[in-house]
Amino acid sequence: MKRFSRLTLLALAFCVMLGFSAFQSYAAEITLDNFDYVAYADTYPDLKEAYGYDKQKLYEHYINNGQKEGREAKTLDGEVVSSDATPVTGNPGTLTLTVTRSSLLPQQYFDAAYYAEHNPDVVAAFGNNAKKMYAHYVNNGEKEGRAAFSTNDQINAKLLAYDVLKSSVNDGMTAEEKIRVVHDYLVNYADYDVDNYYAGRIPNRSYHMEGIMLYQRAVCQGYAETFDYMMGLLGIECTICTGRAYNGQSTGSHAWNRVKLGDQYYYIDATWDDPVGGWGPNYKFYMISQEQMAYDHFQSGSYDVAIN
Repeated sequence: MKRFSRLTLLALAFCVMLGFSAFQSYAAEITLDNFDYVAYADTYPDLKEAYGYDKQKLYEHYINNGQKEGREAKTLDGEVVSSDATPVTGNPGTLTLTVTRSSLLPQQYFDAAYYAEHNPDVVAAFGNNAKKMYAHYVNNGEKEGRAAFSTNDQINAKLLAYDVLKSSVNDGMTAEEKIRVVHDYLVNYADYDVDNYYAGRIPNRSYHMEGIMLYQRAVCQGYAETFDYMMGLLGIECTICTGRAYNGQSTGSHAWNRVKLGDQYYYIDATWDDPVGGWGPNYKFYMISQEQMAYDHFQSGSYDVAIN
């Protein structure tokens, strides 16, 4: 089934981020007695700012977080102990996106309360200082796989789209495979907002990414904008096509996508590949030619969704 509450979605995104960030455990070569906490603080200014020269707190940071982050520590006799942290991932390969996740989250819309609730160690270090918590996420939290969200729905939609790609796509895939993953995600995860459409009360969110990512309900524009945005994150040339389409009974306003693969342009209509009341995906409107799409899609304009 394709029904999730918004709260469930946030929980799933949190699990997505942490689920692929498990690290190997390491032999305890550093003990509280032989730990050179002064050198550890001096090596990492962010820790010195947070803990000063508090030996116990610095040691706890190294054991609980520092090793996972790949930070080095020294024994009192000068021996350097490197964690050589290597992530154990459930997703083969890595994924290079066009922006970082933290760059999508402006400080003024950072949900400090959410970050504090899920990161008590950060609160212990910085209290409830929202500015310092945001700086922690940008400088360390994203790399550590910590979840962070926004107080703004539009930004949360972009963050969750980013998370979906990170958990389902990797650099070992071909461009067409990446395109197919996004197409299938939209068809399997979301539903056309048919009830509001027929009632004539379509909410604004259904025309945009918030409808897809946060409510799993959208109309064609929401499908097309989400697809375009994900392509932009992947670095695949894409645009949103606007115009009218004939569904076999009538002609109405519609939106779909065009992508570039190699030297060729192809057309995709994820909305029409998601049968109302049925199970998808189908591929009738997936990677087809302009001539094929023009049979019942009549383009008159185009635009793109900004990444940031």
